[in-house]
Amino acid sequence: MVRPQVGEVAKRQAITNPNTIQSIKRHMGTDYKVDVEGKSYTPQEISAMVLQNLKSTAEDYLGEKS
Repeated sequence: MVRPQVGEVAKRQAITNPNTIQSIKRHMGTDYKVDVEGKSYTPQEISAMVLQNLKSTAEDYLGEKS
């Protein structure tokens, strides 16, 4: 799986990438699903991907793994 783009990078490429997901938090707790490249994701799964990305970025910056 390709590492998801988060934050400003994701905002910049949103125009050219139809798989860009925005405002997923508002769908938390619903049965909303997002289809990306033939796979369906819940808002919770998308949120988990974002948090994993943020954790990885912080670990890379700080030079440590937990």
